[in-house]
Amino acid sequence: MCGIAGKIGGTVSNSAISEALSALRHRGPDLDGVFFDNDIALVHSRLSIIDISENGRQPMIDPDTGVVLVYNGEIYNYRELRSEFDAATFRSDSDTEVLLKLYIRDGIGCCKKLRGMFSFAIWDPRIRTLHLVRDRLGIKPLHVWHNRETLIFGSEIKPMLTLGAPRGLNMQTVYRYLTQGRVADSDATFFSGVQTVKPGSVLSWCDGELSEKVY
Repeated sequence: MCGIAGKIGGTVSNSAISEALSALRHRGPDLDGVFFDNDIALVHSRLSIIDISENGRQPMIDPDTGVVLVYNGEIYNYRELRSEFDAATFRSDSDTEVLLKLYIRDGIGCCKKLRGMFSFAIWDPRIRTLHLVRDRLGIKPLHVWHNRETLIFGSEIKPMLTLGAPRGLNMQTVYRYLTQGRVADSDATFFSGVQTVKPGSVLSWCDGELSEKVY
């Protein structure tokens, strides 16, 4: 597995980014990576499985469009999807690069073609939009918190807290767990305002507006 986290809107310090990476490192001990530009920061900790070379390092940035991807999971049909492109356009053998090329060609609608277990974030500077995507069965975790100015996400909640998500308890979730033993029957978590991204869905954040759709 790998770990992803990030923040858009507001400010983020270098120390917060370092703490977020430390909180994710158990998910991906092989490589760390950071993308930072103005009001957006994306972090990734990598467990190298497909293409273990530096060419598969994340965050992965498309040099022509500036689109950035941080990704956790495995796309089982990535070789089939790769065959739709000229092989010379790839510099790695990773499913990550296939996903990035697919998004640039087809937009966020490319999710319909993916077969696998995954969660990922794509920052598209051309339309100033951050997309958060989770696989259909919700195998790979992805959490989100936002207010009117800021959105924070992560594979786990701990790195989200280092990036500025509030630390207050969601007492309704705590009560439901203690009285009924329920913890995974809703999108809510034990942390106030932090929710899980729904399986098979895309959250898109643009200029402080958050939209959701099922793919």
